[in-house]
Amino acid sequence: MLSFEQGGLRCIRLGEREVVRRLYLAVRDQEWGTLGHEVHDLHLESDAASFRLSFQAEDRRGEVDFHWQASISGDAQGTIAFSAEGLARSSFWANRIGFCLLHPGGECAGRDCMVEHSDGSRQSGRFPLYIAPHQPFLDIRAIAHEVAPGVWAEARFQGDIFEMEDQRNWTDASFKTYSRPLSLPYPFRVEAGSTVRQSVRISLQGQVSAGVLAAAGAPGPVSVAVGQAPLGPLPRLALAVASGSETLSERDSVRLRALRLSHLHLELNLGQPAWRERLRLGAAQARDLALPLVIATVFADEAELAALRQELERQRPHVCAFAVFHEGEPCTSSRWVRVARRHLQESAPAARFGGGSRDNFTELNRGQAPGDGFDFVGYSLNPQVHAFDNASLMETLEGQAWTISSARRLVRGLPLAVGPVTLRKRPASAGDVEPEALARAADPRQMSLFGAAWTLGSLQRLAEGGVEAATYYETVGCLGVMAGDAGPCLPGLLAVPAGAVYPLYHVFADIGELGDSLVLPVVASDSLKVAGLALRHAGGTRLLLASLVPKEQEVVVAGFGPLLRLRRLDEGNAEQAMLAPEVFRAQAGEVLASKDGSLRLSLPPYALARLDSF
Repeated sequence: MLSFEQGGLRCIRLGEREVVRRLYLAVRDQEWGTLGHEVHDLHLESDAASFRLSFQAEDRRGEVDFHWQASISGDAQGTIAFSAEGLARSSFWANRIGFCLLHPGGECAGRDCMVEHSDGSRQSGRFPLYIAPHQPFLDIRAIAHEVAPGVWAEARFQGDIFEMEDQRNWTDASFKTYSRPLSLPYPFRVEAGSTVRQSVRISLQGQVSAGVLAAAGAPGPVSVAVGQAPLGPLPRLALAVASGSETLSERDSVRLRALRLSHLHLELNLGQPAWRERLRLGAAQARDLALPLVIATVFADEAELAALRQELERQRPHVCAFAVFHEGEPCTSSRWVRVARRHLQESAPAARFGGGSRDNFTELNRGQAPGDGFDFVGYSLNPQVHAFDNASLMETLEGQAWTISSARRLVRGLPLAVGPVTLRKRPASAGDVEPEALARAADPRQMSLFGAAWTLGSLQRLAEGGVEAATYYETVGCLGVMAGDAGPCLPGLLAVPAGAVYPLYHVFADIGELGDSLVLPVVASDSLKVAGLALRHAGGTRLLLASLVPKEQEVVVAGFGPLLRLRRLDEGNAEQAMLAPEVFRAQAGEVLASKDGSLRLSLPPYALARLDSF
């Protein structure tokens, strides 16, 4: 089983077992930007036992003009061969050109494998269980792993030297084998007229039983089971102060207060001239929302910390924590946490101090373990480091869970504070309102049902992982949970009217209205299709479900009670929920009775469902 998408293969399976998540060609420019294919001249020949597919593709952007001619074949023995020849039609600088093969993290992590090197030698190994900070395998000619009892799948590469990285560092739930080792200089110059020839052959070794193949029948509904043993309290949830300089309207404030957030996240880059005004804005919004501030401070020296202390004493905001980031360190060292505490503690006596990575989990994983002086450790998340399509973004939800379990091994029992969690990489500078910076950071999907479904999936992973605090997005604007009365800050890019909320606003509202809650485990038979967050509160249990796929699907919920109240958020009522959120939230929903302890639901594309027991 497999599918062809945009010049590559996705989800190669043997029965129900995923063997390869993706196999594709990539051209990455000197900034690590991935160019998209324009596929044409597609030809397919197939019969009951085999297929052959050929196509051409163009990668064009800026100075890059690269042409691919490729073919893919498959036979009755389960062998898939993918070969490609690329021609540079222009001269340009690049960091990578060629095949990338993704092994699925859930299927492979912690499992044995066999690696063949370019000299023919073989090495027994194991896919890392916890996220490897650096390449787990180098100089790969072939790699094989067991996919069923006695059956191994081998991927064999030709045309270059390949190596593997653990993409879970960036929340991609996969291990990526790619060509041109990172030990070689990059970017490298590609001259017009030069060619690239590579191939990948995936084959099975061993006898495949009939039972394994029979498991690949027609898919049934996704089953969702809610456990009864609490995992722990819900993380303290927060939003970040918006990148714009607008004050919140009264209606904005009322809607944000309804979310019952824990705190407001404010990032200050003390090397920028406008940080004092940024602090004033954040402090005013925090007071308006009756929330304390967590200040993430980026600084270069102690003089900047001294200036911050003076401004804190002048403005007197309520600060509950400082996240400390030094400009010269990708991951905070104990030294700078101690220095920040010495300068800032008197201005906020009850504040906690921590640090970690302002960017990805990667920097935390590759840095030194936090030592004395840390009260918490944090890192940010975004799903668009390597891939940008809807399916790949949903796959990163599994990767978020891997970062939490791996981080616990690094932080020596310290609480984890994850965030900001954003749909795209944040602007490089706090409070950057330049149109170019905001356009790079904004994603129209944040205003859609897709954004709400992804957010619920992320909240499930972080809540079930037991993080202490999680910060998402911003309050208002194109990076927020609602447009706000000022309207989106990029109206030409984001067609959402002023005063509207985004569908993901209702995810936070459904959680916030419960008050203190305990997280219950939710297990879906296919976590790439359905996400669920279950919360036990004083009035009962609430289950929030999200469809993660662009088509209607059936879901069966078990272990949740005989009588339920259901409210949906889908393509049929999303407009009302955005334009009149108070009216939408006043709707209690329909009462349903479960049958034999289970309830069958139909979820439209990227729909959300709220189920309450009573």
